[in-house]
Amino acid sequence: MKYNAQAKQLVFEIVQEIMNKGYYAHVCEKFTDDGWVDYGFRYIADPSTFLKPTIWFEFLPKKDDEFLEPEYYAQYFIDLFREKVPADIIKIDSLVSMKGYDEIKEFIRPWLIRRECYSELLKDVPHRPFLDFAVTYCIALDSCRAIITNEQRSKLGVDEEILYNDSVSGLKPITPVLLAEASGETDPQESKDEPPIYALSVEDSLGGSSVLLLDDYLSDLADRIGDFYITITNCHLATAMPVDKIQKFMSLENIMASNREIFQSQTSVEDILTDKVYVYKKDTGKIEELKA
Repeated sequence: MKYNAQAKQLVFEIVQEIMNKGYYAHVCEKFTDDGWVDYGFRYIADPSTFLKPTIWFEFLPKKDDEFLEPEYYAQYFIDLFREKVPADIIKIDSLVSMKGYDEIKEFIRPWLIRRECYSELLKDVPHRPFLDFAVTYCIALDSCRAIITNEQRSKLGVDEEILYNDSVSGLKPITPVLLAEASGETDPQESKDEPPIYALSVEDSLGGSSVLLLDDYLSDLADRIGDFYITITNCHLATAMPVDKIQKFMSLENIMASNREIFQSQTSVEDILTDKVYVYKKDTGKIEELKA
């Protein structure tokens, strides 16, 4: 594989410019026809609503075969976002206005966000605390998504308790599986030589870290592997590591350092959660923050 180092560096400068303008951007790699790995954007997101337009991919356009300034690209992608996002706003609002709650609750799922980063957003949306996060409620429709506002909740005629119970009960968790096997990076017969790290998510991965809200799911896993460490670097995936086995492969300090590296490498800024490590204790059935 051939990497376009100039494009990679430029993309991250553009991300900073986009964030300076009050938006988020998701960077993505893509193979070109001639075998290069190029860099572009899959979507722009507005953090005030978490609304995303239909998934799209854009490479960095050039002028006379030369890259332009980051400021130009930042505005270019934001303008594309503004062109695309109104249709999805209409789609979500129409769904809420025209359908009864029973007709749309299947599209609603719990969504974890960082509480300390979104204090303003949380004033306008139904939510509840969970660890260091807030559980909000997301309407996921086709390839766009938006967090339900207090105004929309009122139109639906439900309270936060109903949103929580229905969205959590509607989750479709995957059976915890070793991460190396799930990614296809190793043969199941060889997985015994890999650190025992389990993937915890939902079937379509969207907002998958919300499986941590399922008490029975965590209890069943503890019955299998005992107490386990938990990392939650982004809202789509959590990982579990059995305390009594993982230490044969890496120390607690290495687990924390590795988790910080993964957290810092996240490119979808609005989806990241925390670089902290937690532990689930079988005897209490509770998740606690792990202190070094």
